Amino acid sequence: MANLAINVDVDVAIDPEGIKVTAWVDEESDGVVVDDLDWQTIIDREIEDVSLAGGGPIVVDTDHNGVESVMTIVNVLRDQAERLEEAIRNSNIFIRSEWVRNTKDMEYGADKTATMSEYVISYGEYLDYMNEYDQ
Repeated sequence: MANLAINVDVDVAIDPEGIKVTAWVDEESDGVVVDDLDWQTIIDREIEDVSLAGGGPIVVDTDHNGVESVMTIVNVLRDQAERLEEAIRNSNIFIRSEWVRNTKDMEYGADKTATMSEYVISYGEYLDYMNEYDQ
C-alpha cells in the first residue's frame, strides 16, 4: 500500500467582521474557508458555553464561575488589542500605491525593488501622509 503525504496549511485571521479560518491543501491549491465567524456569533457562543442550556443564565458554581471565565477573555482581548496597536505603531509602512505609480515608467527589466525602501515610512510619517492625502 502506498502512502500519500498531504501538506495542509491553516490560517486564522481576524478582520472587522470576525474570525476566518482558511485551509490550503498542498502549495498549489486555492484556500478554502473552513469557518467564518462573525463577532456576534463568537460572543453568543462564549455566553452559551457558560450558561444553562436553552439561553438560561450564566452559571456560577463552586468549581466554575462563568462570569469570571468570560470576563477573563474580555480582559485578554483588550490586552491583545493594545499589543496589536503598539505593533502597528512600531512597524514600518510601505506606501505601495506611490511606489507603483512612480515606477510604472521604469525601463523593462529594471530592478524596481531597488527603489522600494524610498517608500517605507514610519507610523508617524504615515499619519502625516494620510492627512495630506485626505486634503
